[in-house]
Amino acid sequence: SSFEQIRILRNILIASDDFIRASIIDKDGDEVVASNPKFEKSPPPPKNYLKNEFFLEIKKSHTYLISPIRYEQEKPLIDFYFPLADKYILKICVSLESISEIVDETRIGKTGFMYIVDKSGKIIFHKDKNRAINFEDVSEEPIVKEAILRAGAGSQEFVSKNGVEMIGAFAPAKKLGWSAIFQQTKKEAYSFVYKMRNTATAIIFAALFLSIVVSYILATSLSKPILKVIDVSKNVAAGDFTKKVVIKSRDEMSDLAVNFNNMITELSNFSKMQADKLSAIVYSINDGLVLTDENNKIVLINNRASEILGVSRDTKEPLFDIVKNEMLVSAMKQVYEKPEKVLEIDLSQARSFFVSVSTQIITDPDKRKIVGIIFIIRDITGVKEVEKMKEDFFHGITHDLRNPLTSMLGFLKFLLDGSVGPINEKQKHFLDIVNKSSNRLLGMINDILDVAKLEVGKMELSLIRFDIKNLADRVCGSMLSKAIEGKLELSCDDMPSITISADEGLIERVLINLVGNAIKYTPTGGKVTISAKENNTDIQIAVIDTGEGIPSEYLDRIFDKFQQVTGRSRGGTGIGLTITKYIIEAHLGKIWVESKLGEGSQFIFSIPKNLQKNDKGEICV
Repeated sequence: SSFEQIRILRNILIASDDFIRASIIDKDGDEVVASNPKFEKSPPPPKNYLKNEFFLEIKKSHTYLISPIRYEQEKPLIDFYFPLADKYILKICVSLESISEIVDETRIGKTGFMYIVDKSGKIIFHKDKNRAINFEDVSEEPIVKEAILRAGAGSQEFVSKNGVEMIGAFAPAKKLGWSAIFQQTKKEAYSFVYKMRNTATAIIFAALFLSIVVSYILATSLSKPILKVIDVSKNVAAGDFTKKVVIKSRDEMSDLAVNFNNMITELSNFSKMQADKLSAIVYSINDGLVLTDENNKIVLINNRASEILGVSRDTKEPLFDIVKNEMLVSAMKQVYEKPEKVLEIDLSQARSFFVSVSTQIITDPDKRKIVGIIFIIRDITGVKEVEKMKEDFFHGITHDLRNPLTSMLGFLKFLLDGSVGPINEKQKHFLDIVNKSSNRLLGMINDILDVAKLEVGKMELSLIRFDIKNLADRVCGSMLSKAIEGKLELSCDDMPSITISADEGLIERVLINLVGNAIKYTPTGGKVTISAKENNTDIQIAVIDTGEGIPSEYLDRIFDKFQQVTGRSRGGTGIGLTITKYIIEAHLGKIWVESKLGEGSQFIFSIPKNLQKNDKGEICV
């Protein structure tokens, strides 16, 4: 009866809030009965479907049909047609507003969103409703092309029409001919490809649930795998890689589960590998390392730090509260407040023991905030002992070598000037050789002592203001005889008048050393030039020659002690350039060489302007 048919239709509509209207159509296209829960008292007027293309098609095919989406009052609707026996057709109008809301609300990050297209590449659901209502054609978008061509779910990197690098995932609703597209900028979304695929698949299965009207059980069976994937993904996000997705079907969900499980295995292996690497590095290095969180609680401490601080490796207490040595706590607090500082502490008791303490701040690059501190505790006992040996050597060599040699030179002077009696020419000749060799030996000893002084910071600088041009003229005058002897041109005529604050005697020694080397290694007819220029923060001085040049493999170590270019030894100790470097560095400056073999060399050094001494007597700018 009509009453019974209406009751059946209402029961169908009440099964879901998304069902809008149900009607039964006879073979002549007339609605025999129609129902809508919203019009209980006044049923909707009957319609005739004789000219409806879906009515005509289903009469021929006797199989269910699904209409394209249409929008009425900005709401997406779709019609389902089902043949009933041979006489009637059941038509159900379904609202897809819930899918539209899911699409509108789905976001990942700041740039990620999803939309759904039909088989021709036209938008049917989008966060921008105007694009969906107007069925905007996006079939030329690379991700849409790929989604339409492929039969299953997938992901792809592509460049949008705006030239932005994107990454997206897609999954099909085969029965409807739709494809769900999820896209996001590559920069933000690359690590979320699998999540995008799962999300897109979940949305599609929700759509299938609404579209397959005839089977609630089928929809339920589709939702269970999605819930399994979601549950396992939460465990993975929390760092638990032990759970796996188990789906006993033979469709795309089974493939997704296999891929998801493979991803979990890879993530687990990668996480373990990174943890093993970090553990091996942290626990094998000789320096003590302590990692604390933003509240100064110990997160990790290696063996060496545990030994030095007297702290158990298992403790998670605040670092400053658990360390008993007050000197260490004080030092760590200072470098904690000023991370650029490095403090050295004498912890000697029964034996010598020195450490240096420094820190490294750990920041979150995304949130731009401090998330922890690494304390680095380094055993510098060996360095301190070497420094003490250098000092002992410095004091010993001063008395054991230089004093007897100075005495010997004094007696040689008496012999040479005839104070102790006349000597013949042959004797004078040999005594001159001994005198020159002794002076050379004294110079070598003085050089070695100067290096020792500079290395341990014992060389005192006497800062005065002087004109660098006057100093260059004086050096040229003193080295002119050697230049004439080598038939070279020595020039400093183009030097500008620049006032500099430095130790004049030591800077003169630097120039004499550099000019002497230039003369020594420049062939006859060559030229040696001293030049200078003033910059914003420093003064740059160069000694330029047209000599033999230096092979490239020696440029990085030419200033090291006892280094001489192979095949170019022409006397000397090999520490002249080392002393030069130490003197410049003591002035907080830099020295370097630019040279090409066969084209000459430029030795350049720079000294900051306005050097001065602070209250502690240290050189500063």
